[in-house]
Amino acid sequence: MDKIKQFSRRLCIANNQFTINMIGAKITRYNSLESTNNFAAKQLIDGLYDTGEVIVAHSQTNGRGQRGTVWQSMPGLNLTFSFVLPSDYLNIHTHFILSKAVSVAIYELLSIPLSDVHIKWPNDILISDHKICGILLETKIVNSRRYTVIGIGLNVNQKDFNPEFKATSMALQLGREINIESVLKDLIASLNRNLDPVLAGYFDNVEYKYKEALYGFGHWIQFTEEHRNFLGQIKEVDNEGVILVKSKQGQTQNYRVKEVKISY
Repeated sequence: MDKIKQFSRRLCIANNQFTINMIGAKITRYNSLESTNNFAAKQLIDGLYDTGEVIVAHSQTNGRGQRGTVWQSMPGLNLTFSFVLPSDYLNIHTHFILSKAVSVAIYELLSIPLSDVHIKWPNDILISDHKICGILLETKIVNSRRYTVIGIGLNVNQKDFNPEFKATSMALQLGREINIESVLKDLIASLNRNLDPVLAGYFDNVEYKYKEALYGFGHWIQFTEEHRNFLGQIKEVDNEGVILVKSKQGQTQNYRVKEVKISY
């Protein structure tokens, strides 16, 4: 990485007066919430959110995914939680690094017991072309400070899914029931391990691991853009979340989230 960029990132962090506690320093559990992201955001706005707190819901009545979709999860069978990070030290050109770090953390957790795990841009996790985890990041401004609310929905013990969603779970992949509390503990450790350097201004390692785990990187895959489908090859995903795709005709095009969709 360019040394000037490294210095700039470190300086940005040094000027940030917010001190973050380790993610999971406090874990608050609820039997039912409309959405863990909505609840975490409200707690933050009301001044009731404890730094580093992880908010876990046994069930969500209106869980949300990317692109305005609904995250469907059977009560008590999966892991659904949210936490908040300060993000005003990130500018518009680097905010996606948080998404990369969280995606890598989940990828590394699942890659220990499972194979054929990939990160699908922008931040879904796939196993053998089936979705096992979704991530939702939302920006909130509170008292002139910018924060990112991060929600994670990981399929753990659910075995029945609507076929049109092409989903899977850890239990389906491993053929046995999984201890959800152990998964939460291990995932929090992986999140801290991957987010710590990012919060300190060092992005290189996460950027490299994200690219290595990226679904379709260096391979021809199907994309959908408005009313047309085409084969393309991912060449890069920058820290603004913009994806660079090369077509079969040799042309390259940048796309933002919602401008193009990866079919799998």
